Formats: sequence, C-alpha cells, structure tokens
Amino acid sequence: MKQVLTIHEVNDDIFKLPLHEYILTFDDGLYTQYMYIDRILEIDTAKFFFISTNIVAEPTTIQSAEYIKCHEAHNKFFHEGCLKHYMNWSQIKEISTYDNCTIGGHGHGHKFNFAGKADIIKDITQMMSTFTKQNISIKDYAFPYNNTNLAYKEILKKLGVRQFFSDERKDINEINFCR
Repeated sequence: MKQVLTIHEVNDDIFKLPLHEYILTFDDGLYTQYMYIDRILEIDTAKFFFISTNIVAEPTTIQSAEYIKCHEAHNKFFHEGCLKHYMNWSQIKEISTYDNCTIGGHGHGHKFNFAGKADIIKDITQMMSTFTKQNISIKDYAFPYNNTNLAYKEILKKLGVRQFFSDERKDINEINFCR
C-alpha cells in the first residue's frame, strides 16, 4: 500500500520527486495546484483535492500565479478576504472530471476547534450544502491541520463519507527524498 502524501503549494521543484510512489492529497484548493494540473495529471497515482467550501475564489476573481505558502494565503483570506490564491468552482469541477482525481471535503471554514456539537453541525451543513449546490458529491474528507474530530467524523459517516485522511498523511516538506 502506498503512503499518503500531503501537498499544499505546487511549484516546479515537486516534480523532481518520485510522486508516483505515493497517494497524493492536495489541501486547500490553492490556485497553484490548478496552474500545474497538466503536470499533476501525468503522475500515475490517485490524487485527492480537499476543498474548504468557504475558501473558493469567485468566478470574477483575478487569480494570482504567485507562489505563496498555504499559511500566508490563509492569512490573506482570513484577515483580508483575499481569494486570489485559491481555485474557483469551475476549476474544481474540471479537476473532478479527470481520471485518478477526486474532490473531497475539508470543512466549510477550515476549522479544527469547535464551540460544540451545534458548531460542528453548522460547519458540516454549510460544507455539504455548498458541494450539493455545485453538483459535487463527496465520499472523502481530510481533517484541517490533520486534527481528527471524532464527532465530526461520525456525522460525516452518516452522510455517506467513507474515507478519512488525517495524521497518517506525510507532508511533502517532511519527507526525505534522498536516494
């Protein structure tokens, strides 16, 4: 069984690595993931793109080709409402049509701390409703920051989510690729 690798930011350097040896998960729907989709598609392995439904660019957003770290893009979104570093729904839907590519959930608000069960239900409801409006059915989920929330997981199971990703994933920046 292949190990699962987490990738946030994409640039030319990652394609020097033996990515075909891993199941690839791409978190947060960063626009650089879409910019490199042709090269990503050349990798013969399963690929999952985990989307937080509240952090998706509008169709009119002028997206940035700038390489930016995920945490910096998050800061710009959470503090300024800036979405130029994220994919839009048409790009996400396009990716869902490619072989070996799956769209999965990553919450609505990309949260891992919840005020209680009502807060969890609200986040799940918003996420699932948004995916439904976009005609995307999800069966896979990656916990933001790899922090498994058992209550969240149980509710998603009841809604048909069957595969969960958490701290078993290895971050691409933590893997020693020296051979």
